[in-house]
Amino acid sequence: MNWSPEAMSMIEAAPPAVRPMIRRKVESIAAERGLAAISSEFVTALMADRHGEKAQGGSETGTELDLAPYFAREDGDPLTSAFEATNDVHVFADGQTLTSGQAANAWAETERAEPTAGRPRSLYIHIPFCRSRCVFCPFYANRWSDEAGGEYARALVREIEQLAETPLGQAPLDAVYFGGGTPSDLAPEDLSAVLAAIHDNLILADDAEVTLEGRISGHEPDLTRSALDGGVNRFSVGVQSFNTDLRRSLGRKASRKDALAFLNRLADTQAAVVIDLIFGLPGQSMETWQEDLRCLDEQTSIHGVDLYRLKAVPGSVMEEMMAGGRLPCRADLAESAALFAAGVEAMQSFGWERLSIPHWRRDVRKRSRYNSLVKSGADCIPIGCGAGGRIGRVRFFQTGDLGTYLAAVQEGRKPVASAIQLAEHCHTVDRIAAELERGHLAATGWAEAGGPLAAPLDAVLAQWARAGLLSQAHGGYDLTVAGQFWSVQMGSRLARLVQSMREEPNVAVR
Repeated sequence: MNWSPEAMSMIEAAPPAVRPMIRRKVESIAAERGLAAISSEFVTALMADRHGEKAQGGSETGTELDLAPYFAREDGDPLTSAFEATNDVHVFADGQTLTSGQAANAWAETERAEPTAGRPRSLYIHIPFCRSRCVFCPFYANRWSDEAGGEYARALVREIEQLAETPLGQAPLDAVYFGGGTPSDLAPEDLSAVLAAIHDNLILADDAEVTLEGRISGHEPDLTRSALDGGVNRFSVGVQSFNTDLRRSLGRKASRKDALAFLNRLADTQAAVVIDLIFGLPGQSMETWQEDLRCLDEQTSIHGVDLYRLKAVPGSVMEEMMAGGRLPCRADLAESAALFAAGVEAMQSFGWERLSIPHWRRDVRKRSRYNSLVKSGADCIPIGCGAGGRIGRVRFFQTGDLGTYLAAVQEGRKPVASAIQLAEHCHTVDRIAAELERGHLAATGWAEAGGPLAAPLDAVLAQWARAGLLSQAHGGYDLTVAGQFWSVQMGSRLARLVQSMREEPNVAVR
């Protein structure tokens, strides 16, 4: 299907992980409507419909709100049958999509405004390069080269310097996160230059967490030294699995032996070292998963781990390889649920401390501050091509096109391509998401001193307790293992419920 250049630029402005899904959805709707070409006006209208729509699933008629669509199934095993499977990976409030011009104006107003004193704040720096592509990863954007990396690092320095000239750039930062892509593919001298720009131009809190994401292959000692000398105090390493055969099938080059040697060397530094392990991978058995967890506990000296479920990304390399028979199928819902429960049981038996549903530690150096901040709605300033962030009630997305990004920074323009103005109730949704992430729903204060949300909220939480997703504790509810597995779907339902009650505050509950 034909796309206008303006429409395609809007898709390119979206984060790399969701770009293919958005494009396929837009083309599908256009085909249903008999369109031969896709214009920017058409894309804008679809985005407005998506972010401004009423809560789906509720059946408000007259003055009644039907809560049944928010309830979980009460028959069967709650771990595997509480809800229908979805592709939701985060809990978000609804909002209104802004045009590119509106997004630019919103950013200009944001960076001129005096930041709220005491409000937590982080900086996200996106590195949109990888030396090689892993089949499971949706974030690959550009092939790495030393020349491209050097030019990009210089642009990051300029963007940081431009931020420092604004009031927004003079507020203290509690966390800095280098994500990607593969930030550890940066040349040591380029990483040093960007870190120096941060320290020379911005203000870091005394206990700020500074994280460098990366992988084992290509992470040389010179890069580690540059990172540590520049103030990095946390390394996040994508391991996914210690099993050599499974790693190679995913495009990972380092063997189990190499991975363990690298991680233990890195853990000998003063920085925190955390890794990602993924469950639900193609070809991964329960035995393979449990061996990965034992290996983590017994053969590494790292400080923390994040246990994540494999995210299904339609059109990804992995999905194409599975469809063509070049990879076995990934775990289905029931298998993923069993792997999740086994992970929780193993980590508890090892004596690791749980910080949130996916995050575990055995050393206080693992704080997970950046993750906690962004999950609770704190300000996050975006830097780099394809970076996303949020200030107050506005989510900003910077252009994902490298050439457009470099040109904008060179001209002294913030490369914001799009934005979403979140609804007024977004702070309630932030609190819900943060409490779910920690595995305990206080459930007090959401209803705003006995406001209209109180009755439906109580009804939904009580039903979830009957369904086996919650248990009463400490004046609220703890998530059971089943509730932890379904926490994102539960959060999405609560977000829709909050939206419904905001739109129709006087409806009765049935």
